[in-house]
Amino acid sequence: MPAIARDYLEVAKELDRYRPAMLARQMVSGLADVSRDTRAEAALTRGGTLLITGSNGLGDYVDFNLRPGRRLAGSSRLAALTGPLPVTQFHGGFLLHALKVHAFLRGRRPSFIAGHSLGAASAQILGTALRVPAIGFASPQVIRDDQPQVAGEGWVMNVVWKQDFVTEGYKLRKLRWLGSVQELDSARSHFGIDHVVKDYISLLESDRRAAAPKLTAMWPRPRGATALA
Repeated sequence: MPAIARDYLEVAKELDRYRPAMLARQMVSGLADVSRDTRAEAALTRGGTLLITGSNGLGDYVDFNLRPGRRLAGSSRLAALTGPLPVTQFHGGFLLHALKVHAFLRGRRPSFIAGHSLGAASAQILGTALRVPAIGFASPQVIRDDQPQVAGEGWVMNVVWKQDFVTEGYKLRKLRWLGSVQELDSARSHFGIDHVVKDYISLLESDRRAAAPKLTAMWPRPRGATALA
């Protein structure tokens, strides 16, 4: 499928809309396929967008989120994601999750990738490896910060909210994001972790109403310095 540009808000709403189907591993209208792997909850829409939802319980934290030093055995499938980089350059748990989502694709090339939280970690890795436009919402950091920019990461944009309790608390020393990062700030003060997709939808709507919004309407940016690098 050819690469496309998509609206941030539309993508976030799609992630929210299809999350129940991804968790239930259930085909619904608008989806072309849904992962049956309970450790890689993802779906492919009829429009060609790969959606990857966030953590679904303690098991995801044990298997992926809290395993930065996890060591994976080398394989051709793994090399397709890491390229010439050693696997030790990546957060091992997130790399394993991306490997599972990649297996769900079965060689299919999405036209766009979108993920939230744990899914945003995989979206960064897959977007970079496949050279496909990708947006991550509430993205954690996935690669060592002493690793220079790698080929393909210009396809990736991460949207992170400074009030997101999970993302801010999860920043790890010696790691960075893959791709560009837009940290948005909200002046509102309220109780909550500001981490679920609905929180990000509200943030994006607020940014769009602002006199000087920080995000363009679409990703990749038209003629942007980091789009399609």
